[in-house]
Amino acid sequence: MPIILFGSRGVTSTVEQGDFYCPQCDRREEYDLKQVRPFFTLFFIPIFPIGGGQRYVECLGCGGTFKERVLDYEPPSETDRLVAQFYNELKTGTSLEVIQQKLVNGGMETEKAEEILLSMCDGRPLRCSCGRRYHPQVPKCSECGADL
Repeated sequence: MPIILFGSRGVTSTVEQGDFYCPQCDRREEYDLKQVRPFFTLFFIPIFPIGGGQRYVECLGCGGTFKERVLDYEPPSETDRLVAQFYNELKTGTSLEVIQQKLVNGGMETEKAEEILLSMCDGRPLRCSCGRRYHPQVPKCSECGADL
């Protein structure tokens, strides 16, 4: 009686290549868009597909794999990175004036920096008796130590 070996296995193919912003590398890298599709095999040879393909993106820089939607991801601008960094400083007790100066030194206009900082404070920063302004969650002035 002859033995027939059959089964299934995934066959991977490259669908597309290009460059994208890799969130793991934190920079633009080349990628392969790959698809894995299950095939019926006869004596370990893929004969015909038996299901839909699963697609993923592989970064050629770090080897990381991601869902296909990573190709639509736009990296944060340098301004967005600065704002996120300074928001944490703002909530931990740095005054609005100090952070505003850092944003201006980073190339932002004074009025734009003021607008962003006020929005981070929901439009209601706390003012110390020494004149400094703080995020509403900050309990003490970092300049004079007074309660806010």
